Amino acid sequence: MPPPGPGQPAGRPSRPASVTLAAALMILVGVLGLIMAITSLAAMNTLVNRFRERAADTDATETDVNNLVTAIRVITIVIAIALLLLAVLLILLAVGNLRGSNTTRVLTWIVCVLGVLCGCCGLFGALTSSRMTTFGTADTDAATAEQLGRALSDSYPGWWSGVNGTLSVLQLLGYIAVAVLLALPAANAYFRRPAR
Repeated sequence: MPPPGPGQPAGRPSRPASVTLAAALMILVGVLGLIMAITSLAAMNTLVNRFRERAADTDATETDVNNLVTAIRVITIVIAIALLLLAVLLILLAVGNLRGSNTTRVLTWIVCVLGVLCGCCGLFGALTSSRMTTFGTADTDAATAEQLGRALSDSYPGWWSGVNGTLSVLQLLGYIAVAVLLALPAANAYFRRPAR
């Protein structure tokens, strides 16, 4: 076994390629999330403007339309901020994993499970955004909510579903790969606490 590198505790094996690859994939998944946030923010104004045009032909009141536009903006911005924070978290966890912290490895697995669930939700959202049937507030009657749902689904830019669907699939595969790489025997030996 080669001597430990600088800053590496004695008794711990050298970092296996699986851990290095897992850390690189974590950073890539974070970058994909940032791209998704940027594309959503870039599409927001176009989406809102198209929705306003189409909603004008529905039975919805101006107040309803304004409230729904506010909801679209708030949801888009909140998701973008969450994706930014997730990217930062993934980078921090990747650094911890490179250093051999078993705590960050466990936290990474938790994030991977949540990431797979969110990736499935993101993929579902990207696939169904063009098939939305109802969209409204609690005060909106069923017929108007259906009109607004059609107006919103017709308002998404043509590229939006394809880009976000592809990014969601890549993130999902990235989370699965990271979880598997950190569970390999070589990774287990690297993260095992050295004997004192």
